[in-house]
Amino acid sequence: MKCYKKSFGKLPSGEKVHIFHLENDNGVVLELIEYGAIIHRLIVPDRSGACEDVVMGQDSLEKYINNPSCSAAVVGRCANRIADATFSINGQRYTLEQNNGTNNLHSGSGNYASKLFSGIINEEERDKVSVTLYFKDTGQGGFPGNVENWVTYSLDNEGTVEIYYKSVPDTDTVINLTNHAYFNLSGHKSGSIKDHLLQINSEYYLPNGKMALPTGEVHRVAGTDMDFNEFRLIGEGLNSGETQIVKHGGYDHNYCLCGRGYRKVAEVRDPKSGRGMEVYTDMPGMQLYTANADWKNLPGKDGALYHKYGGLCLETQFFPNAVNASHFPSPIFRAGEVFESVTAFKFYTY
Repeated sequence: MKCYKKSFGKLPSGEKVHIFHLENDNGVVLELIEYGAIIHRLIVPDRSGACEDVVMGQDSLEKYINNPSCSAAVVGRCANRIADATFSINGQRYTLEQNNGTNNLHSGSGNYASKLFSGIINEEERDKVSVTLYFKDTGQGGFPGNVENWVTYSLDNEGTVEIYYKSVPDTDTVINLTNHAYFNLSGHKSGSIKDHLLQINSEYYLPNGKMALPTGEVHRVAGTDMDFNEFRLIGEGLNSGETQIVKHGGYDHNYCLCGRGYRKVAEVRDPKSGRGMEVYTDMPGMQLYTANADWKNLPGKDGALYHKYGGLCLETQFFPNAVNASHFPSPIFRAGEVFESVTAFKFYTY
């Protein structure tokens, strides 16, 4: 197995940015950059052994800075939406930036996706290589206090990419980290994911109101095109008349995942390439997003032009706006309390 780093350029401030190359013995390559803790490339063999990069992104640091769409970055301090860009803890009201209508989305200017992490290669373990990226959040965007964050990516010989998150706040605050990778198992520049098969272990989802903000209701998936308990084509739902799907131009919904603790929660298969991906997490929710934005020839890596439905995100998380919804699992962590979470993507062929 291989693990090394090299230069990936400099920020306008002059700060150096490195890229880490992790490679297992079976052709899987994971490349990470310190800017945004972004998965730059994730190269996976298909059923015939041909390798393709299965995450969308950009070619250079400058392009990631100027065109952040589709980056597989770490999102924090609070991923997803906070209603009216405000919340209260201990009777103290905090006001954030409004960047999604009147809501706050992905922490606004405080989003970790545009922050410089500092990375180190960890001592090699048996059948696994890993890199830890560190960033100290000092409260940009209106969040209270400081949070120290460590994100460890690892790759093993079985084709599993694991993301371990650890955060420690010095003030009571909300913490909700995820990775915003856009996956296309046919290859990042292959077009639509409508022919991908998807399965999600979930009996309930959160219906959305305006700007894809959950209404606070919890609905059953049974009998609707929100149901992925059995494998089905993503395109069936995207082409359906389901109100929630039509309203948002596709899927942009939180699924309430079955079970607790670290468990398998979803699986994706691409009949064309024979690639499959299992998703594991210990988080209570997962946002399914099918790249509903009206992309028209959006420039991407390797000369690719990205279009609507060109990838899908499976963002493990606390529920959106959970800081304002007492009936949702709480994302509030007290000063000194450790937030830890693990999400993994296991690749295979069939």
